[in-house]
Amino acid sequence: MLPALLVVVAVVQTGGVVTVELPAGRELGRFPLASHTMGVFVAPDGALWLPSAEREETVVARLGQAGETIGGRLVPLFFREPDRLYAVFPGELVALAYPERVRIASWPLPRGLSPTFAACSHDGRVVAVLTTAPPAQVVLVFPFDQGQTATVPLSGFPSPRLLALSDGFLAVGGEGRVGLWPLGFSEGVQVNVPGTVAG
Repeated sequence: MLPALLVVVAVVQTGGVVTVELPAGRELGRFPLASHTMGVFVAPDGALWLPSAEREETVVARLGQAGETIGGRLVPLFFREPDRLYAVFPGELVALAYPERVRIASWPLPRGLSPTFAACSHDGRVVAVLTTAPPAQVVLVFPFDQGQTATVPLSGFPSPRLLALSDGFLAVGGEGRVGLWPLGFSEGVQVNVPGTVAG
């Protein structure tokens, strides 16, 4: 017999986010949003971070509490250290204390990187950030190694829009294409897929 499994999922809907307990399907909370969100980012303490796609604000929602709106669009990159996170700002990668959002450290970044298309390895040793202007490339930042950077060119990659990072691989998705690169190598594998890669 399988052990009982309790899962809480966050579902983005028009006008807000709903948290639901599975497998019962019981609604636990509903958080209204004034604008579309760029995504749902779950903090180590279970808080939902919902950066606005249209406004310079972020909603932080916790079960049983009203959502808190903070100024600025913050796309958090959480990793296994529960008391800190990374965030990409124009020209820098910043380590922030969590939940206080106090700056701990920062590393310079080249201009033209997207704070919305970034990913972090589980151990926090590598942060990947996508460029916003041609030529398409990913900049890898190594915060534990004095913020050293490496560049992965995405030659021939149309409209890269999604980024994922494991402890050993970088994955990129976009308009009709998915690519995978082993960390430490500029050569990877790209394959065409029908339609738009959405996740």
